[in-house]
Amino acid sequence: MLASEDESRALAALRFSLASDIVELVVLTVDELFLQTLREGVGPARRLWHVLSPDKVSDLLVAGGVGILVLDVQALNEAAGRFVADIKRQFPDLVVLVAGNREAETELARLISDGSIYRFIHKPMSPARARLFADAAVKRFDDRRRRTGGVSAPAAAAPSERRQILLAAAVAALAVLLIAAWLVHRRNAEQSDTSSGNAPEHPTSSAPQPSTAPLGSADSAPAVQGVLMEAQERLLVKARTALDQGRLDDAAATIETARKTGIATGRVAQLATELAAARERAKPAPPAPALHAPSAAIESAPTASALAAPALAAPAPLVAVPATAPTPPQAQAPFESGTAARAGELAKSARQSIAQNHLVEPENDNAEYYLVALRKLDPQRAELAELTDDLGGRLTAKARASVNARQYEAARDWLDHAATVGYVSAQVDAARHDVDAALEHQAFMADVVTASQLSLVKSVQPQYPSKAEKNGVEGWVELDFTVTDSGAVQDVVVDAAKPAGVFEAAATAALLQWRYQPLVRDAKAVATRARIRIRFTLAR
Repeated sequence: MLASEDESRALAALRFSLASDIVELVVLTVDELFLQTLREGVGPARRLWHVLSPDKVSDLLVAGGVGILVLDVQALNEAAGRFVADIKRQFPDLVVLVAGNREAETELARLISDGSIYRFIHKPMSPARARLFADAAVKRFDDRRRRTGGVSAPAAAAPSERRQILLAAAVAALAVLLIAAWLVHRRNAEQSDTSSGNAPEHPTSSAPQPSTAPLGSADSAPAVQGVLMEAQERLLVKARTALDQGRLDDAAATIETARKTGIATGRVAQLATELAAARERAKPAPPAPALHAPSAAIESAPTASALAAPALAAPAPLVAVPATAPTPPQAQAPFESGTAARAGELAKSARQSIAQNHLVEPENDNAEYYLVALRKLDPQRAELAELTDDLGGRLTAKARASVNARQYEAARDWLDHAATVGYVSAQVDAARHDVDAALEHQAFMADVVTASQLSLVKSVQPQYPSKAEKNGVEGWVELDFTVTDSGAVQDVVVDAAKPAGVFEAAATAALLQWRYQPLVRDAKAVATRARIRIRFTLAR
């Protein structure tokens, strides 16, 4: 028997409401290899939505509260720059990663430079590099979320309101699903008893009773069970990730969602215990109790009758004790032995990972992971400064090597890792300056105007190559060049030529002698990148 229509709708509602609360990334691609590599790199800790067409992206961004978009240029039928600009207008806090080839990177250089595109991924990529990109994007998204209090979306509810709505939808959908499944199971049982002629031994209560039988019919039970298991695992993974990253409020919200939906009670209790312990560790140490001065005149003067009484006739009056008994000064209590031991293990693991050159991978077993965990556990640990300088210096060296190889995105990733571990140095600042300057230069070189938009002040006729003239060869050369703020021409690059290898040298030599009127922006002359086609034709 198939599941009822109400049960199917409840199943869909449950699937959407639980999934939308933990969505992390939307990936637009038609490249299966790229998608598989990204899935392998990101791992199971983050939810990944895959779409095949651009028109599905906005729907998921609105419905799922997504903060990260991975865009494969190959999947677009329109200009990637226009698509990114439109998406960023709708979702200004969205972190956009774009994947493609060198040509696509050149076309998108301006958006990369102004930050509309957070990172550009060169295809193909490795799972380790995919993880670096994803982790950097998640960190950027978390930073923006902390600064702004949530992710902006058109007509979206406030973050706390949306979580309440999603939670209510999940609970309601689960309740509808369980009731519908129980009714289907009960109807099947009654029909079975009726057909066999056996009446139930006990009267049937109007309220559903607990049962160990599978929910729903034979056909619907696997689907129901699959959704419940999927929802359980996603919520628990999200809570675990939030705990490991020190996002205690997010962990508490996820644990509460899991508790109210009634799934995985034992594991939820364990996570709640760990959350309570983490919050206890995060509390500031209480100040040492202040000493109390001795109370003055705490006994009443004896009366005359009391003085006249025999010395042992009555016990002496009791001395009043201050509300807080004086406490001798004590040194601040050290970390508990368990915490100190754990900190020692983290420091040892970080040092071993550095020695083995496991700086940022494998996941959860690298020097960065151990050092960040150590800093959270014991910020005053003596080894922190030494380990931070050692790891940060190595990460900066990796970044510098990437700059020398003109792999600027990889260099930026290494510098981001250095910042994550808290490393600050002049070398990091210099490397980041070089990366920013290189990307800015790339953006400048990609922002090309046609030479006809500029005012030509001086031109020199190119020398027709004698061999081409003798053989009656005609053609053209297309060149990119820079017009400086003084109007001079420099940095000439041949973009295309027909026929190749004939007229390039003559065209370049002539163009270097030309002069233009420089462009003026904000009352200041600025350099401009331009393109021109010089034709070589014989007189007829």
